[in-house]
Amino acid sequence: MKRILAAVTVAAVFLSGSTLAAPIFSLTGGYSGPITIKFKDFERIAPGLAPGAENFGTVNITNITDLNGNNVWVAGGTSGFITGVFADITVTAVAPSGPGLRASGTGGHMNLYLSSTPINASQGLGGYAPAGCAPGDLCYDTVTNTGDGILFLSLDFVSGIDPASPTTTVVANFDTSTFPTTGDANSYLNVVGGAYASNFDTNGQATAFGNRDIFISNTFCPNGAASCGTVGNWQLLSDDPARANFIPEPNSLALAGLALLVLGGLQRRTRR
Repeated sequence: MKRILAAVTVAAVFLSGSTLAAPIFSLTGGYSGPITIKFKDFERIAPGLAPGAENFGTVNITNITDLNGNNVWVAGGTSGFITGVFADITVTAVAPSGPGLRASGTGGHMNLYLSSTPINASQGLGGYAPAGCAPGDLCYDTVTNTGDGILFLSLDFVSGIDPASPTTTVVANFDTSTFPTTGDANSYLNVVGGAYASNFDTNGQATAFGNRDIFISNTFCPNGAASCGTVGNWQLLSDDPARANFIPEPNSLALAGLALLVLGGLQRRTRR
């Protein structure tokens, strides 16, 4: 309850001073169940890949599918845009592994916002200043200052990706046998707030340290590489499929239950 009240408060502050209303999030056909969230992120590791460095950046969700690959939400139009910022992932270790390096991180937080404004990631690190913050802060121009946005989900990076470490929240592999270097990263997240927290706080992903809400597995490449493209002055660009579960609002569940009770009563009366 406290998390929901906090999310409502943040959303109210975000909307203050604006007469615009954010889009309403829903999945096609009222779908509920396992989903795959597909998004791109634009990130940086500062000052470099070494213990103590911070990983931060921005996120753009492009579409959401069911497990058969059918779209149940696509960004744009009346669906609006879900974009976000993440920060505070601290690199704890970097060591040789296979054809490259294995890096571990701890901590991390992500805020996702729903609004009618698409992200302009081509601003690069310069996009932090118009939002009134510095690179590595949880704000970004066209994400947190849109005027009609709401805090969609607030997420913490949590343990589980390394079953031997209760503090590791992110594990990344850098393949230096490719040119340019490519890699992948994996992590778990828990919902801690946001207007749609009740839809995604499902504990549907089992780990050695308890159930988690969302699992992320991404592939990344250096910004500027021919195979990757160029977006602003970010360091890495990623394609990140995330696995989660979606459940309808509690009120919707209550109405569905009531409908079943009424239907059952009518059937009993008919049989009499």
